[in-house]
Amino acid sequence: MDPGERVALASVGVNAGLSLTKLGLSFMSGSLALAADALHSFTEVVSSLGLVVKGRGAPKVGDVGLGVACARWGIGALEI
Repeated sequence: MDPGERVALASVGVNAGLSLTKLGLSFMSGSLALAADALHSFTEVVSSLGLVVKGRGAPKVGDVGLGVACARWGIGALEI
């Protein structure tokens, strides 16, 4: 597991805990603002999971057979 994947998985765990905590507190207090913030935290869980899933299938820079154009990043990314 690479460091980026570990960070994304840690983000999933932290945001899931925050989301559940905020949701529970919103039910106890009746706060709609806290419920909305819990939903926002849940969307961050979904986006972090998407990063983990997509990152596993992404080609690594310098993989054989991708060509020079796929290995470049930044301003010259479209140059061949």
